[in-house]
Amino acid sequence: MYLFDMIRLYTFYVLMFFVCLFSCQSSKKEEKTLAEATTPIDKIDLTTYGLDIALNTPQLDADIENEVNETPQGISVYKGNEFKVNVFFDGDLATKIQELKEDALFKNEIVEKTDNYIIYKASLPDDSKSYFHFYGVQSSESEVYEISNVHNPDQPFSENQIKKMVETIFNSSADS
Repeated sequence: MYLFDMIRLYTFYVLMFFVCLFSCQSSKKEEKTLAEATTPIDKIDLTTYGLDIALNTPQLDADIENEVNETPQGISVYKGNEFKVNVFFDGDLATKIQELKEDALFKNEIVEKTDNYIIYKASLPDDSKSYFHFYGVQSSESEVYEISNVHNPDQPFSENQIKKMVETIFNSSADS
């Protein structure tokens, strides 16, 4: 009986070791893929769409092109499933922050704040669902634009994906 218990215990420890080993490698690979996706930058000139700015987008696979769609408020820019943003006229970060505070549907928590953007978490009052978003502003000589992620409740972005979009758009713009 004692030998049987020792074998079961040994088997359990070996299985746990391999589970931990493979799960750690998987998460490191995912982090590396996301980090590499935003390192090189493409710049889209949006003047052809009536907006007086250029937008940084990540270089993903060579097969993935920027998709730009005009909307009544501005444009939407998609690049694969990792990068989906709206660019609209009349951006105002202070007004957006106030709107988040007064939101009656979601509890909003600002996760990161700079002079150009915020990253926030919007949660239902019962905390059954939460979504990460960003909202930022970019100025040209004549206009202030709002830039935000496209919201799709069926395929929400993770906090890491939102941070990578913000890093690509705002932290790389100093190099422009």
